[in-house]
Amino acid sequence: MGIYVVIVAAGAGRRVGGDVPKVLRPIAGRSSLERCLGVFRSIPKLSGIVVAVSEATASAVSELLTGANEFTIPGGAERQDSVRLAVKALAELFSLTAEDIVLIHDGARPFPSPELIAALLSDVRTTGAVIPVTPASLTVKECSDDGVILSTPPRNSLFFAQTPQAFFYQLILDAHASAEVAGYYGTDDAELVERLGGQVRTVQGSSLNFKVTQPEDFLLAEVIAKQIESGR
Repeated sequence: MGIYVVIVAAGAGRRVGGDVPKVLRPIAGRSSLERCLGVFRSIPKLSGIVVAVSEATASAVSELLTGANEFTIPGGAERQDSVRLAVKALAELFSLTAEDIVLIHDGARPFPSPELIAALLSDVRTTGAVIPVTPASLTVKECSDDGVILSTPPRNSLFFAQTPQAFFYQLILDAHASAEVAGYYGTDDAELVERLGGQVRTVQGSSLNFKVTQPEDFLLAEVIAKQIESGR
């Protein structure tokens, strides 16, 4: 059973601003993508890594890929398009079986921990689909388009999804293929599996495994990176 990693690094990251795509912007000396690659490379018996890139990130990302089993592929217009193209490319680059494992991760999440990845790999071998989540710690409001509150869902059953998300290869390949045919776009890869009636399990995520989205997120990421590297 092989283990493959898809990293999405094709986004423009317009909300962060600046001239450097957010996955390549330094965080305490190393970019978010470099930090992701370092963690995934530590997976025992890792079979391969595919990074979906944009025209703006292609050259810089290629320079970061040092292994014979590490490749870039051109991303698509939307995140889901990039993942679909990368998942399809796995079969062209490697010899996969239906129950090989694919970890799909956002390159803008710089701190996926080895412990989290180990938990995902342990559970996915029996479930076929598992993602990390954290409890909704704040009150959530459902609002209308004009800003009026419609309801306040009980937060004890609400969770925030993270990446990496882990799947059997054939399951996530079929989920993306079905969504493409239907023209359906979900908010994450797990939703596409849910759409096919698949059961997706969860493991405990981490508040440190956040996505760098706003300029102030880099300030927090700098602090976390320095603490991790100092062993605290």
